Amino acid sequence: MGIPKLSTFVDKEFTGWQHRVLAANEKLVIDGINICYQLYAENHDWTRGGSYRKFYDTVTAFFQALLASKIEPIVIVDGINEEKKTETTRSRREKSFKMMKDWQKNGRVQPNVLPLLAKEVFVDALQDLEIELCVVDGEADPEIVAVANSYECPVLAQDSDFYMFNIVGGYIPFSRFKLSRSTGRPEADVFHMQDFANHFGLRDKDLRFLIPAILGNDFLKGVNFRGLNTPYTIVQYVHQFPTMDNFIAALSKEDSKPVRKNCQKAVEIYTIPPRSLREVATTTKLGIPDWILPKYRAGCFESFMVSAVVLGRVIFRANVDEVDKGSSHLAGKEIRRSIYGILGYTKVTETIRSDGRIHLVDIGVEPCIDPSHCPDIALIGHDEGTLERRQSAFCSILHCSREEIDQLPPEWQLVVVASSYWFRNAKPYIPPHIAKALVYTFLACSQGHYPRRLERVFAARSPRKNYSPEALHAFAQWQSVYFDALSLNQLLQEPFRYITPSHLYDGETAMHYAVIPCTEEAVLKDLEWDDWTLYENLMCLITGGRKNKKKSDAATVTIPKVPVVPPKPRKEQSRFAQENRFDILAHLTDLND
Repeated sequence: MGIPKLSTFVDKEFTGWQHRVLAANEKLVIDGINICYQLYAENHDWTRGGSYRKFYDTVTAFFQALLASKIEPIVIVDGINEEKKTETTRSRREKSFKMMKDWQKNGRVQPNVLPLLAKEVFVDALQDLEIELCVVDGEADPEIVAVANSYECPVLAQDSDFYMFNIVGGYIPFSRFKLSRSTGRPEADVFHMQDFANHFGLRDKDLRFLIPAILGNDFLKGVNFRGLNTPYTIVQYVHQFPTMDNFIAALSKEDSKPVRKNCQKAVEIYTIPPRSLREVATTTKLGIPDWILPKYRAGCFESFMVSAVVLGRVIFRANVDEVDKGSSHLAGKEIRRSIYGILGYTKVTETIRSDGRIHLVDIGVEPCIDPSHCPDIALIGHDEGTLERRQSAFCSILHCSREEIDQLPPEWQLVVVASSYWFRNAKPYIPPHIAKALVYTFLACSQGHYPRRLERVFAARSPRKNYSPEALHAFAQWQSVYFDALSLNQLLQEPFRYITPSHLYDGETAMHYAVIPCTEEAVLKDLEWDDWTLYENLMCLITGGRKNKKKSDAATVTIPKVPVVPPKPRKEQSRFAQENRFDILAHLTDLND
């Protein structure tokens, strides 16, 4: 959510901040998606489709700093896009596409684009650190406030709506949160609603609700009222009234109905009773099925599938692709048809960008009802007895041979099945050098540390030289297919092992090998890789190539394994990890302002 101009107003006019050092063992409730955007936007480039390896390090470093200070973070993440927020969500997606087009046409880069798989990387990092995490039904703000008030602890976010909630422990904007060099502990400027009311002379705290009631937010359309169009003019006008009731009584008949209606809605939105984390995690207002709820709450069940179940429609995240072409999400449409079929739906509406346009359109998708592609819901069980059937169903949906996949180590099977589907179904046709570049990237990112030689190569090149629109769109389609494939894998109770995108894809690496001619020997040297067997087998299975090898030898192929979980502690840390891990937060800007 967000209230126009409110963050700027508070930063400039409010001086009642309470500065304090966070205590050891203090809980801190964090707006998950908000911090995901903030950490990515401040530190990483999105123009190549995602710096997932570095982003994983950034998220890990941030939360390790909190844990080292004995802060107990609780991360609450937005769920599905609720019906009442549809227009806002569509508008933000289209804004992201405009930013992409501005970069691709004019070279101007704005920070507020989040690559497709960044949320998965964020959740993976939290799970690896065993951070408390809960994905809620829909909008996270009310649940964040409810849980924080149950613990009487502060909220950490960067969203102007939190200025309107009455948070017992106070609200901390990211921009006012830092790690003190002198004490080694987190310290912050804390906002309290009562201090806000006192500073601006509001005798009744409820008068604050007139700010969102008049200016609007993600759920409220603003109203025209006596030329009051900024928080400053609203506060200056309403502070003369002792109470909200006095203000309402003074309204003219013409003003009374729209303002009163919005005031009532604002009170409902921003008045939140305390709820325990357990209650939030174990109950649902949307009727999410019991067999989905635990995994969904833990961040292990993609929200678009829940949206299909609950609402019958899906608004996809923005993917960094070539805006003048059709949406990269179209590459995995047939996989999603099978997902919808397994979920038992006759039709799902997908909101997607198509035909090279910035604006979103609604497309009705008929679920696949072929029994060979849509196994019965009984397949979705935990018992090992169904594992082979679930693997076979997965391979059938992605049109991949089980015999070929079985020669790979388990950690590479999902990646290869998805990548093979991408190579066969992406449009336009994927040239071999693009497939090679992707596999080179797999090898670079799957190591316990990133090759230093590549870091030096990238540091010496200008950003524009490492860019190809065709490669960007091809890699975007791979990301979309991998996202759909890992979603299907979740739905079938993970018949194949999952590898985090941070161990597979880095946009700068992929783009480098897509645009710079390299011999395989040169790449081997770049990657500091001692065994080329893995590369040969991945390329063979992904592109459908044939090797000079007897069938009888296929089962004996030796393929080096790679770590699925990053080693802890990691020897190689990002720049963000090496320096003051909270320096970044001094420069964060409010994405919702």
